[in-house]
Amino acid sequence: MKKMLLSAITVIASLGMATSAQAASMFFEAELNGDKIVDTAGNPAPTGSLGTGFATLELNEDMTELAYTLTLDGLGLVSEGGTVTRIHLHTGFPNQRSPFHVLNVYGPADDLDAEFSNLSSTSVTVSGVWDDSDFCYTDVVIGMGGVQTCEGNNDTTKYLSEYVDELIAGGLYWNIHTTTVGTGEIRGNITLAPPPGQNPVSTPEPGTILGLVTLLGLAGINSRKNNA
Repeated sequence: MKKMLLSAITVIASLGMATSAQAASMFFEAELNGDKIVDTAGNPAPTGSLGTGFATLELNEDMTELAYTLTLDGLGLVSEGGTVTRIHLHTGFPNQRSPFHVLNVYGPADDLDAEFSNLSSTSVTVSGVWDDSDFCYTDVVIGMGGVQTCEGNNDTTKYLSEYVDELIAGGLYWNIHTTTVGTGEIRGNITLAPPPGQNPVSTPEPGTILGLVTLLGLAGINSRKNNA
């Protein structure tokens, strides 16, 4: 009985510690390809692109900084002889296409932390940190889309703090614009991911805890019967 009790307590405690450990930061990822492109009505509009991308992101505990690393394969920057003209984060769920940017990484480059590597005509990796200091680094000019204010304009970088809810809900996506497909050749929504090197850990369901309690109760009854 004591061994069973200790085992149950250990299981519950370990689940609790795993959940607490995840609370320090939140991790995300995104897979980009041409099959995820949709039209303005939200209908699938695959581009047939051979380019792909993958991004990992980490939101710090205070939810004030979003560190990201994005790697493209089969697509490179125009400055390196490739076709990529712009790299942006847009608002929108997988079945939505939106012109509204929240972060400009390239074209224009509003994130001063962004560092580019792995540069060729068919590849690029960019790492950076989006925070509120990046807000409207490239100011609104005539010809930029939407409302002519930094907060409402389609083409400006926004405050991270105002889009954390969308990030967590899966309502932001990477959009890679190219000379081939100006509106976006490949895209991918950002989704929650487990911490690096760990499998997903979920909080135990009430039924699981109830089952452990019931098991302990039955064990106690059997123990009393055996000792009677």
